[in-house]
Amino acid sequence: MNNKRHTINQGMLSTRITFTLIILTIFIIGRNIPLPLVDVEQSVNNSHFFEAISMATGGDIANLSVFVLGIGPYMSMMILWRFITLGDFIDERKMPTRIVDRWKSILTLIIAIIQSLGILSNVQFNQQISFLNNYWLVLMATCLFSVSGTFFLIWLGNQNALFGFGNTTIIILAGIILKWVDFIKELFYLDSTMFSEVQLQFLLFLGCWIVFIFITSIFVELSEQRVPLHRITLSGQFANDSYLPIKLNPAGGLPIMYALTVMSLPQYLFQALTLIIPNNKVLQYLILHLQMSDPLGVITYACLIFGLGIGFAFVNISPRDLAEDLQKSGDYIANVPSGKPTYDYLTKKVGGMAFVGATWLTIATTVPWIIGLLEPSLSEVSTLVANVVILVSIVATIIQEIQTVYIRGQYASIL
Repeated sequence: MNNKRHTINQGMLSTRITFTLIILTIFIIGRNIPLPLVDVEQSVNNSHFFEAISMATGGDIANLSVFVLGIGPYMSMMILWRFITLGDFIDERKMPTRIVDRWKSILTLIIAIIQSLGILSNVQFNQQISFLNNYWLVLMATCLFSVSGTFFLIWLGNQNALFGFGNTTIIILAGIILKWVDFIKELFYLDSTMFSEVQLQFLLFLGCWIVFIFITSIFVELSEQRVPLHRITLSGQFANDSYLPIKLNPAGGLPIMYALTVMSLPQYLFQALTLIIPNNKVLQYLILHLQMSDPLGVITYACLIFGLGIGFAFVNISPRDLAEDLQKSGDYIANVPSGKPTYDYLTKKVGGMAFVGATWLTIATTVPWIIGLLEPSLSEVSTLVANVVILVSIVATIIQEIQTVYIRGQYASIL
């Protein structure tokens, strides 16, 4: 019986892993399909800011493929939807799922169109296409292709959430790894004599910073504060070992992904507006100074990382929901009365850990961008270094998912 259960469990793991590999294969193939009507060679985007956004959302702005937007519009929608439903005006829990999904899709579509037009405002179209005399027709057709690619990626991510490992974040993970592979390939063709002494010192510092971030990311991901719980349904040793875990960084790598996404939305909007209002000095100023190549952009990014680090901590660990669940089940925290005192206690605990985690995230991800400001030629390296935290966070989540499926298969059904 145990052997049969083990075989079924192994089969489930293999099936899910295989499905995720198929999703990744489709993603890689799509990244090699260029956007129709676009002259890719004449439209290379040298903005490391947009490359960073692209990497953090699974996009491909460097090659202008059909997946150029990645899942960025979906991520932007999630942030906006969170703000929309914060108050009492819209209660998502009371709305039918079908209606919620419809409004989310509409919002994602609007954002995708804005981002697509923002990117396409700076590309060159293929002059050999016969109907290129109509610029707006070509622009809309290309926009349709890029938006379709985004919705296809979102669908792939949802399918992976159902039948694979890593849900939609597997798209982001693949994008980051592919960018790192390209960077490592380029390293083999570089000559150290091409760099000045200052550049080599900065490179050495960034190399050490990568090691520092990687090690501390693992430590932070595995560290947690354990709040002792008294569960009325447990007794003996099990009751003594019961606790509520609160991670050192409750927000995980989400603030990094979403900070760039939040910064990108106004940028894409300003870029899209240049199609209607070209040579506008205000738009040009905002586009220039809200990028990561400008101190104002880096400061804005750091503030967003810290703010989202606090915000996502309370999204991932909701003191209100935990306090209500404990009160309903009859469980309680030692020496803390149920109800509002428990809520206040958990808010203080989560807030403390969130502050530490957000501070660490801000320092870990902002330092490489500061190096990029001091030495602009190393901006691409800074972009890669800043995404190490995302890499570790997503991999840790996938490992936990695999462990959950494996452990679940070790127990016999009670039916």
